[in-house]
Amino acid sequence: MRLVDANRELLRHVAVNMRDRDYEEFSAASWARNREELAEALASVYGGREDVWVACSDDGVPVAVGGVIQLRPNVITLLFYSTPRMSDVFMYVTRLFKTKLLPAMEQAGAHRVECITLETNESAHRWLRLLGLKKEAEHKFFGREGQTYLTYSKVKDANTISS
Repeated sequence: MRLVDANRELLRHVAVNMRDRDYEEFSAASWARNREELAEALASVYGGREDVWVACSDDGVPVAVGGVIQLRPNVITLLFYSTPRMSDVFMYVTRLFKTKLLPAMEQAGAHRVECITLETNESAHRWLRLLGLKKEAEHKFFGREGQTYLTYSKVKDANTISS
């Protein structure tokens, strides 16, 4: 497994081949009408960013896109989507987020880590809880067709990040 810079081509590859549940989640909160449009939108927004990367399997296939994006001062928004080959990189990516990325964000002054996810994406909720985030809020009629989304977060409390 290796991490590479998030160029447009790799982002598009992972997006076009993303898991159905990831497609459902991302497309419901976008203007895209199909996988190609969604892939182009994601590549356009996230391509070339230093805070976004692509995880490739041992055989060099791009499998997942991840990011720790500071959209507001000291607030980190998590980005993640993957292909059905996620199991090839799951342990590495989870360890990367838990032991390197999130602690580095905290040391850099982040007081909040958040992620918005489709209410029905239980695998995403389990992963976010594994990273230490907790369900914080429910957003009814957030998606294009009225889907409910949830915010998971981890917020700074005293000298540690906890919820």
